[in-house]
Amino acid sequence: MGPYVEALVLRKTIGALSFDRRGGERHELLSKAAKNDVAAAYSPGLGAFFLGEAGVKAANNSLLFGESLARAVSEAGLTGAASSLLKGATVELLTNVHEHAGPNARGIGLYEVFEGGVAVCVADAGQGIVAGYVSANPGLSGLTAEQALIKALVEHKSRLPDQGRGTGYKTVANAMRSLDATLRVRSGDASLEIEGHPDDAEWLSREQVELRGFVVSLALRWA
Repeated sequence: MGPYVEALVLRKTIGALSFDRRGGERHELLSKAAKNDVAAAYSPGLGAFFLGEAGVKAANNSLLFGESLARAVSEAGLTGAASSLLKGATVELLTNVHEHAGPNARGIGLYEVFEGGVAVCVADAGQGIVAGYVSANPGLSGLTAEQALIKALVEHKSRLPDQGRGTGYKTVANAMRSLDATLRVRSGDASLEIEGHPDDAEWLSREQVELRGFVVSLALRWA
């Protein structure tokens, strides 16, 4: 469960906001969700989603979690079209956990609505992006985390050979760009970050301390 504290990177964008699992209401929600292998828990402006080893059963719960998020941001003042984009991006990210994280991977989704904005984090403790690419294509042995993130997020190249795949993160990135939101993706020892400005935004690459799994953090302000 270590990578989930990666949501703390949102402090850079949203001041004191954090998804601290050590205590408080967020921790209680996550604990409640985790009591059932695939479950979610909510309170006003907060949501927690847990994907256990039975993550393949999570499709309906992922959609319900996205709908809860859309309702929460709509009630806080985000327009319908924007809330739909945020919902779609979040559901896509949750779906990716049980499609790409590897057998028996565990993951979570968290959101928090605050005055004039929202923060969302989807994380898993799975195989990570490099192992995902290499397991599907051993010829990519030696791929770095930065190179793998670029393949997924910039070049939109799926780790799987199926035609038409590889568009999921493109959809998420385009949605965040259109909302002028911050999107940060981290796996292994690298991260890529993009911040709004749909016409000219470029991904910023950073070297990071080694992290197991895959973490996506979204931050959006509308007031």
